[in-house]
Amino acid sequence: MAILLLRWAEGTPARLRRETAIAWGFLGPAGLHLTVFTIGPALYAIYLATAANLPALARDPVTWNALRNTALYALYVPVSVALALVAALAVFRYRQHWGGRLLSTAFVLPYVASAVVIALVWQAIYRWGSFGLGRTDWLSNPGSALPALMLVSVWAHMGGQMVVFLAGLQAIPPAYLDAARVDGAGAWRGFWRVTLPLLRPVTWFVVLTGVLGALQMFTLVFVLTQGGPSPSHATGVMVHRIYQTAFGQQAFALASALAVVFAVMLLILRWPQLAILRRQVRNA
Repeated sequence: MAILLLRWAEGTPARLRRETAIAWGFLGPAGLHLTVFTIGPALYAIYLATAANLPALARDPVTWNALRNTALYALYVPVSVALALVAALAVFRYRQHWGGRLLSTAFVLPYVASAVVIALVWQAIYRWGSFGLGRTDWLSNPGSALPALMLVSVWAHMGGQMVVFLAGLQAIPPAYLDAARVDGAGAWRGFWRVTLPLLRPVTWFVVLTGVLGALQMFTLVFVLTQGGPSPSHATGVMVHRIYQTAFGQQAFALASALAVVFAVMLLILRWPQLAILRRQVRNA
């Protein structure tokens, strides 16, 4: 009887209205913040990105150059993923040894460091004159500026990717590798036949998130090269192009058009990537 009375009290309209009011009281500030600082600016950007600005984007060679640089910049991701997998295998192999813990710390430290700090450190490294070795303008040369940024990105992001691979390696049941060894498979064949296929969903996840992150790169470009060297714009990527158009040229309507077009491009790229990732997880 007491349980029935309790259920009746919980289901009364007054109680439901009170709980709803409390819920809206908690959701209200967050919803207001989201509307004012995210949804509102996004809708205003779409409003500014009128069709009149789209032909101007199509005729702008700097925008096409930024798209090309963004695509080239994303090519560092396969290199970073391969090195992260090798590092994860080494750390996993020697995880009980002090050397494995030292390696994991050395690889993860750049990933948790601030991107601005990383950029400043590599700026000093690229200025060989600071070490008395003679000056080499890696960041001022149009031919070497973008590869120099890609090298920094590999160093900075490899640690985070290694952590994901380590989680995948720890999730593989040891019985699978033991069975492969009983069947006569060595370490190399066991890796190709057992470990790598089981890591396929993890690998796809690392690749897809790495590509999306590379396409939205801004901090390293802003700190190290400012999209230069000018006038070639050898490291000008799309996000930096949007920033420069909005706050450098004060062309907010054109920058909004750039942002909307780039967001649509990212969404178009994201859907097939998510479909591939779901299929890999389902088939794992």
